[in-house]
Amino acid sequence: MYDLRERKYGIREGYDKYLSVEKVREMISESRGIPLEEIVDDAESLADVHIRQERFVSHLCDTMIGGVSENTTDGSIPRVLVVSHGGFIRAFLEKYAPESTSAVAPLENTPQGQRVKVGNCSITIVRITRPQLNEQNSVSPRMKALVVSCTEHLRPDTSDSADSMKFLWPN
Repeated sequence: MYDLRERKYGIREGYDKYLSVEKVREMISESRGIPLEEIVDDAESLADVHIRQERFVSHLCDTMIGGVSENTTDGSIPRVLVVSHGGFIRAFLEKYAPESTSAVAPLENTPQGQRVKVGNCSITIVRITRPQLNEQNSVSPRMKALVVSCTEHLRPDTSDSADSMKFLWPN
């Protein structure tokens, strides 16, 4: 299927996310007795993540244009469940729905400034308007973030009730 995994952080996997590549290289060199020049970082760039996202969005749009959505009785786009990691979802929202995301998303402070926070086991809902072919015969979907990083279903006082999730499904 499509590669919706978390961004590969290379040699920084398992280390504090705010440590630089050089600092981690030094730490690995010192702890394992490996010369610095032998430690190669195979981290994935944000551009690499965007390429994977574009493949997924392209497939989704092709499917929606190709007739799957015509199976609905009201002409709407069927609901699609996508399960992925927070960093992948955050990058997706920042790229495809930045205006609506900033309006509904919780933010966190990082050394690089404020960023959208997507919590573990949270639910994010994005509405995709049926894509149309543009002049270049490529699709350009419009996306709007409706809910970002909701964790209401994890609260002990609501997790046993199906009614607790009804607010998540906007019309």
